[in-house]
Amino acid sequence: LFGFGNILKTLGLQKGFFTGLVFALIAVSPMLISSAVIERINENLDVFMLLRSTLFAGFTEELFYRGFLFGILFRKLGWGFIPASVIGALFFGLGHIYQGATPGETAGIFLITALGAAWFAWLYVEWKNNLWVPVFLHILMNLSWTLFDISTNALGGWYSNLFRAITIALTIIITLRYHK
Repeated sequence: LFGFGNILKTLGLQKGFFTGLVFALIAVSPMLISSAVIERINENLDVFMLLRSTLFAGFTEELFYRGFLFGILFRKLGWGFIPASVIGALFFGLGHIYQGATPGETAGIFLITALGAAWFAWLYVEWKNNLWVPVFLHILMNLSWTLFDISTNALGGWYSNLFRAITIALTIIITLRYHK
C-alpha cells in the first residue's frame, strides 16, 4: 500500500529494540517468576514447539495485527484508536478461538485475546509506535505459558491470571509514569 522503502518505519520496527526488550523483561518478570515457582516445566516441550509458540507466534501476530492491521488503520488511514483497535481485536480474538473446547471456553478465549489485542495496540501507540514493545511482551508472556505447564489455552487458571494481571498493571503503570 505504501511501498517498501519505509516498511520498517511504517510497521514500527526501525528503532526501540532494546527499549522493548528491557520493558518486557521487567513487566513479564512476575509471570515468569511465579510460573517457575508455582508450575512445573512442560514435559511435552521441544525446541520447535518453544520457538513456534514464543518467537514465531509473538513476532508474526504483532507484526500482522498491530504493525500492519492496526497500524495501517490508525496511523495511515487516520481511524481513531477505538475503531482501529476494535477491528484488530476482533480478528485477533477470532484467530484464537480454535483453542476452545466448549462454547463458554471459546467465548472466554475470544474475550481475553481480544482485550489483549486492544492492550497491545495501546502500548504500541503509547511507546511512539514502537512495535518491539508488544512483540517482546507477547513473546515473553507466551514463553511463560509454554515453558511451564500453565494451561492448554489462553484462559489459564487462577494463579496464572493473577500474575498476568500484575504484568498488565505493571505495563500500564510503567507506561504512564515513563510518558508523564
